[in-house]
Amino acid sequence: MNPLEILQRTPKTNCGECGHPACLAFAAAVARAGAEITLCPYIDLQGIETKVPLVTKDFDDLAVQVAEEHDMALVEYLQ
Repeated sequence: MNPLEILQRTPKTNCGECGHPACLAFAAAVARAGAEITLCPYIDLQGIETKVPLVTKDFDDLAVQVAEEHDMALVEYLQ
């Protein structure tokens, strides 16, 4: 999305609750710098897929990797 598309979804009140001085600055930060769109508590997110970090997925992947490494080390030891 470009900054103007994001700006259209904001309340355009320049409340500053997102941490930016104006809605346009917020929209630019989201579009250009990758700021999280959910920082604006009033933004219309209907039809937008937001990125939510899947922390548990990362830990699950790490657990599988550690288990596989452990299994391989055990096999090498037994040989």
